[in-house]
Amino acid sequence: MIAWALAAALLAPPQPFVSPTYAVQQSGGGLGIWVEETVVLSGVARSARPGGKRRYWLVEQRRADFDLGQRTTKHRWIDGRTCPALSGVVDQLQAKLAAEDARLAAAERFGIRQMQIPTIPPFHTPSVTLTRLSDAEPLSLRDYEGPIAEWWRRSAQTLETCWRTEPPLVAGRPVKPTIAADAVRP
Repeated sequence: MIAWALAAALLAPPQPFVSPTYAVQQSGGGLGIWVEETVVLSGVARSARPGGKRRYWLVEQRRADFDLGQRTTKHRWIDGRTCPALSGVVDQLQAKLAAEDARLAAAERFGIRQMQIPTIPPFHTPSVTLTRLSDAEPLSLRDYEGPIAEWWRRSAQTLETCWRTEPPLVAGRPVKPTIAADAVRP
C-alpha cells in the first residue's frame, strides 16, 4: 500500500509554482484626473527550482481612477494561456530590462557611477515604474513620458481585451492575490 502511494506521488505531475517576477506602477495625473495602478506579472513554472522554465504568465492589476471626485476601482487578471498578446508584451519588457542591464554593465566596466538627475515631473502625466522583482539583482526604471511609460501605455491598450475579473485557475484553484487591496490609494 505504501509503495503504491509513493509511486502515485512520483508519477503525479508537479504542481505549478507562481512567482511574481515584474511589477508596473503608475501614479499621478492632474487637472482633476488621477490614476493609481499596480500590476504584477508572475511566471508559472512546474517547480520552485531556480532557473525553472516558465510555462506561461499571469497578470494581476489593482487600479483606481479618480476623475473630478468620482473614484472607480478595478481588480483584474490576465491568464497568458488565453491571451496570446501577453507573450509579446513580456518579450518587450524583457528586452527593455536586458538593454538597461547591458548599459549599466558597460558603465560599470568604465568606472562610471550612476547619478540621479533630478527631473521636474510634468503636472499632468502619471509616472510609470517598471521593477524586476525576482532576479538576483533587482532593477527599477521610472519615467513620465519616456520609453517605460510609452511601453506600458501601449501594452495596456494591447492587453485591454484580455482582462478578466475572476482570478485564473492554477492547479485547479484560483490564484491568490499578490497586490494588497490598499495598494491603490492616493
